[in-house]
Amino acid sequence: MDRELIELKGALKIQEARVQALIKILSKEGVLTQAEVDDEVTELLANR
Repeated sequence: MDRELIELKGALKIQEARVQALIKILSKEGVLTQAEVDDEVTELLANR
């Protein structure tokens, strides 16, 4: 694999972990429900 692609995949995994952590925090704090977070993420991805 191309070195740049490998680096991008690694960066993506880090970002995915950050998003998952934020979802857990927001859900736990009662700021957003899991369904609300899922809806927001889906909307963001659709608008890319």
